[in-house]
Amino acid sequence: VSVDYMNNIFVADTSNHRIQKFRFGNTIGQTIAGNGTCGTIPYQLCRPSQMLLNSNQDLFIAQYGYHDVLLWPNGGNESSRIAGTGHKNLSITNSQNTASS
Repeated sequence: VSVDYMNNIFVADTSNHRIQKFRFGNTIGQTIAGNGTCGTIPYQLCRPSQMLLNSNQDLFIAQYGYHDVLLWPNGGNESSRIAGTGHKNLSITNSQNTASS
């Protein structure tokens, strides 16, 4: 859960593969990231577990499902991977070693 400067609440809805935004005073959320389906397409999330909201309201999303961190820009329709490999228990070093084997 994150809160912005306007007291809007952002919730990582892990089981539904999305991020919900609850505007201050509202009890109904709006999906602002993810489409509810786990996947690797940039508009999908897979088990988002934690997030950080910066001053531009860009989201940094840690995904439990793919062991990575995504940047979802404010108002954007898709993410870009900024950390991790997208594979469980596979570090960058391990993936480079595997590629050269």
